[in-house]
Amino acid sequence: MHEHNHNKTVLNRVLRNAIKLAVFSGLIVAVVASINFVTQDRIELEKKQASERILKEVAGQRDIQLTTIADGIYVTTNKQGHTGFIVPAVTQQGYNGEIKLLVGVNHLGKITGVRVVEHRETPGLGDKMLVRVSDWITGFNGKSLQNPPSEGWQVRKDGGEFDQFTGATITPRAVVQAVHHALIKLNSGISQEHLQ
Repeated sequence: MHEHNHNKTVLNRVLRNAIKLAVFSGLIVAVVASINFVTQDRIELEKKQASERILKEVAGQRDIQLTTIADGIYVTTNKQGHTGFIVPAVTQQGYNGEIKLLVGVNHLGKITGVRVVEHRETPGLGDKMLVRVSDWITGFNGKSLQNPPSEGWQVRKDGGEFDQFTGATITPRAVVQAVHHALIKLNSGISQEHLQ
C-alpha cells in the first residue's frame, strides 16, 4: 500500500510539473507571438526603406520615381524626365555559389551603380565586391554595353578591363560576367516604349 501511495505521489508530481511546463511554454509562445505582431510592421517598413535606399544608390540619384516592369526590372525616372533602369542579375559562378546583384543604367545606357544584394562569398576575400568593404564595385560606373567592347568584359587576368581581387579571381570574374549579362538582357529585353 505504501508503495502504491509513493507511485501516486510521484505521478502527481510529474503531472503537476508537466502542467507547469505547458503553462510556461504557452506563456513564452504568447509573449513571442505578441512581440512579433507588434514589431512586424516596423520590420517590414525597415526592409522596404533599405530596399529603396539600395535602389536609389544603384540609380545614382536619390530623387527618382521607381516603377516595376517585367522580370523584376525597375524603370527610374528623374526630375528631368530621363528614364533609366535597374536590372536584377544573378550568377551561380561565385566562389561559394550564387551572387545576386542590382545594376543601374541611365537613359544613355551607362551604368550608374552596381550593388551586391546577396552572396555567400568568403569574408575578407570575396566580400571585397561590397561597397562597405572596398570601392571595387564602383569600377562599373560609367561603363556601357559598348564600353568596353564585348571582349573587355572580363577581369584583367583573362584579358579584360576589370581588376580582380588579390588572391580572388573567381568572385570578380562572376560579377563582371553577371553585370555584362544584365546589360545584354536590358538591351534585348526593353521595349522602345520605356526608352526616352
